[in-house]
Amino acid sequence: MTFTPAVRGFIAVTLSILVLGSVVTAGVAAQTNQPGWADDLYTDAETMVSTYNEQVEGKDLGTAAGQLKGEKINLVISDGQTAEVATFSFRMDNELRITELKKGARDDATLEMATNRQTVQKINEANSPGFVFRNAIKSRDISINGVSTVNKIKWTVINGVGGALGLFD
Repeated sequence: MTFTPAVRGFIAVTLSILVLGSVVTAGVAAQTNQPGWADDLYTDAETMVSTYNEQVEGKDLGTAAGQLKGEKINLVISDGQTAEVATFSFRMDNELRITELKKGARDDATLEMATNRQTVQKINEANSPGFVFRNAIKSRDISINGVSTVNKIKWTVINGVGGALGLFD
């Protein structure tokens, strides 16, 4: 009986190491397991970000733009024809500029945006990427969902009534 606490402690430490190891491994896999087309799409996105940041004004993204300020976003991009998926991440600052663009998912994301490769290409190639981005949200070519409970509720409401109230107009 004197060994029971030591055994419990050993088991707890071992399980913690295994769980932490699987989380770290999953994070690394998410960042490195990108389809071949993701590199070109990411390079184009890096170029688009500077154009977007130079031009963006809150009105470009509609009334709901304020809800994107300061958010940390995972962008999940499907191929549309295959099961391949790429993930990029970024943060929107308080002026709605895109910062911290990276390949892979953020562990601290507050929102998830999902779209397809063709939509991202349209935004990347646009002269006014903010306008094309807003229109993609309006047409539901980009979906936005919260990650935390509060953001899930908030974005369920925004997505549910956003079109009717013109939140993205």
